[in-house]
Amino acid sequence: EMENGLKAMLSLRPRRTVANTYDFGSIIEEALVTIPFNGLAWRVIAGQQISWNGYEYVQSNLKKTITANLLLDFAGPGFVSGAGIEYQQGKWWVRTMAGNLNTTHDKPGSRNQGAHWRVDYAKGEFVGWGASGMHGQQFGKGYNYGEIDGYFTRGAVSLMGQVEASKWKESAFNGSDASHVGVSLLGAYKFIPTIEGIARFDYFDNHKNGGGTPALNFGTFDPATLAGVCPTDLVSDPAGATSATSCGDYRNGFGPGAVFDETSGTWGLGDPNRGAKRTALSLGLNWQFHQNAILKTELRFDRSDLNSFFYWKDGSYRKHNTIFGVQTVVSF
Repeated sequence: EMENGLKAMLSLRPRRTVANTYDFGSIIEEALVTIPFNGLAWRVIAGQQISWNGYEYVQSNLKKTITANLLLDFAGPGFVSGAGIEYQQGKWWVRTMAGNLNTTHDKPGSRNQGAHWRVDYAKGEFVGWGASGMHGQQFGKGYNYGEIDGYFTRGAVSLMGQVEASKWKESAFNGSDASHVGVSLLGAYKFIPTIEGIARFDYFDNHKNGGGTPALNFGTFDPATLAGVCPTDLVSDPAGATSATSCGDYRNGFGPGAVFDETSGTWGLGDPNRGAKRTALSLGLNWQFHQNAILKTELRFDRSDLNSFFYWKDGSYRKHNTIFGVQTVVSF
């Protein structure tokens, strides 16, 4: 931040960026400038900006858990590349941008233009709420997303949550309209100033027409090549370059799920008109062992109402998945 109020931000994330999720290969998370005009309350924004949706952040040093909630990871907008206006005065903070949605630039034959916005209101020192939306086109199809979120933080207690919904024209697994509704709730309590316990619950309903959001592009359903494809592709192609197109998203637990054929003894794609309903419960314990360092632990239970998770031990598919993670975050 310069003395005259000009701000510049560049964030690089070599491994997992929202840009890489949609744009295949970019390590740039954010690259933008904000320029004040008519006083410091008004600013021009230009560049690539991470989406403002929800209560949770992408950056590890800003969120309480190791993993992101289901809505941030798989349902909400990723980023916008363009320009807009920001207003921040008193209890209000309003941001808008127009440009390319979830891509740095349009590829030949694609259309991804639209607008992204967010409004925040800080009612007092401890309570606030916000709302955001993204409207335009994703891969040439009409897309509308909206959410409302809020927080309460006082003393040792932190409470956060959001509800959201979206609709994406002709972009579900079976070629019809895709839509979703979701809820995420997080509670945290500091037992002592350096030890904090966290619990988060997510619900993500993306079942209509086989499922689909901009972060879950299942490709085209092809009955002629369906039989026996899914397990073979996942084993021989762990990166999922072909399985995502032919079988949906079995690594993350979305899409039509898998069914077992007793006659052939193989797993195949489930009903392409019915996507998964997902829930996730995360339990965490964080230790602030240094002024600039925090040790995070998290136990997470994911569940689907379909056989959505590939089980590497025997090649089957299951309705649940459990992970445990440990992470050290150093920030300065």
